[in-house]
Amino acid sequence: MPKKFISFLGTGNYQPCMYTLNNRKSKSVYFIQEALIDFVCNDFEKEDSLVFFLSSDARSKNWSHLHTNLCDKKLKAPILDISIPDSKTEAGIWDLFNVIFTSLDENDSIIFDLTHSFRFLPMLCFSVLHYASFLKNISVEGVYYGAWETRDIETSEAPIFNLTDSFTLMQWANAADVFTNYGISGKINTLVKKTAKDFHGTSSLADKLKNIEITMSTVRGSEIQEGKVFTDCREKIKILRDENIYQPALKPLLDVIENKISRFSENSNLNFLYAAQWYIKHNMTQQAFTIMEEGIITYLIEKFSGDFRDLEQREACSSSINHAFNTVIKNDSEWNESTSEQKHRKLTADIFIYVSMNRELLVLFNKLVANRNDINHAGYKSNISKGNTLLKTAENIFTNLQELFINKENNI
Repeated sequence: MPKKFISFLGTGNYQPCMYTLNNRKSKSVYFIQEALIDFVCNDFEKEDSLVFFLSSDARSKNWSHLHTNLCDKKLKAPILDISIPDSKTEAGIWDLFNVIFTSLDENDSIIFDLTHSFRFLPMLCFSVLHYASFLKNISVEGVYYGAWETRDIETSEAPIFNLTDSFTLMQWANAADVFTNYGISGKINTLVKKTAKDFHGTSSLADKLKNIEITMSTVRGSEIQEGKVFTDCREKIKILRDENIYQPALKPLLDVIENKISRFSENSNLNFLYAAQWYIKHNMTQQAFTIMEEGIITYLIEKFSGDFRDLEQREACSSSINHAFNTVIKNDSEWNESTSEQKHRKLTADIFIYVSMNRELLVLFNKLVANRNDINHAGYKSNISKGNTLLKTAENIFTNLQELFINKENNI
C-alpha cells in the first residue's frame, strides 16, 4: 500500500522551532513539515510520495525555502507540489475539494499535516479523506498539528499533536450508522480489531458481532431460537464495561449494540418475532417472511412437546395448519393427510385443534406462505406483488403477530 504525506504550506514568516512528538525532539527547523517527515516518514520509499498543496502566495513566499530543505534530506520518496485555488467562493471550495481528491490514489495510506490549513481546510480535508476512504479505499494512518503558538519562548520548543483519533471518530460514526440501520458489522469489526492492540479483549467482541450478522443474514432459525449468539455478545459487552478496556469511541456504540439485541434471550420461542423486527427494519423482506413462517411452526411444535428440529414434524405441523385453514376459513372439509401428518398424528391433531380456535393466526400464516412463495420464486408467477408492497405486508403481519404472541395478556 503506497504511503502519502500530504500537507499545506502557509504564507507566514516562519521562525526556527524545535518540535516534539512521542518524546522525540527535532532539530531547529523553520517548517513543521521538516520535523514531521523526520518523525513519521523515515521509512518512505520510491513508490511513496510527499505532497504539498500550495496557494500562489505560499508558493512565492515559502516553497523555495522548504523545497531546498527537503532536497537536502536526500529523501527516497518524490516531492510533489500541487497548486490550489485561492478559495474565496463556494465554487472555489469545490475546486479545492476536487484538487485534493484527485491527488489521492487507490489504496493510499495517508499521513496528513493540517498545521497550516487555512480556517475551513481541516474540515474540508477530513471530508475528502472520509469520502476517499470509500471511493478509493484509502486509509488514514496519522493526522498531526504542529502547535507553534504554544511554544516555550525560552527553549523554542513546540509540541506536535496527534489528532488521528479525530478522524477515526468519523469512521466510528459511520460504523455505528451501518450497524444500527443495516445490521452490518463489518466496519465495526475493522475498527475494533484495529484498536485491539491497545485495548485487549475488544477483538473478540468483533467476532461475536460477526457471528450475529452471519446468523441473521442466513436466517439460522435454531441459533436465533437458542439465542446464545446474542447473550454471548451481551456478556462480552459487560466484561468490556467492567474492565474499562475499550477504545473511547466504542463506549456509546456499546449501548447501541446492546439495545439492538436486548430483546433476544436464550431458548426463547419468541426470538423469531424479534428477528422479524430486525429484518423489517433493515428491509430484509425475504428473511422476514421466512423467519415468521418458520417461527410460528417452531412455536407450535414446542408448545405441544415436539422436536422443532425434526424436519418431518415441521412438515406435519405446516400441513396441519393448512388443513385447519381450509376447514375453518375456506369451509372445505376435503383434505388428504400427508404421510408426515399420519406419522405424527398426536402432534398434528393437537396443533389442528389449537390453530382452529385462532382464526387470525390461520389467516396470517396463509399470507406468510403465499408471500414467501412469491419471493422465493423471484416473482415469476401470476399476480406478483411489488417490492414495496411485500415489505408493507411483512410489516402488517409482524404487527399482528406481535399482538397475538406478545401484547395480549394471554398469548395464543
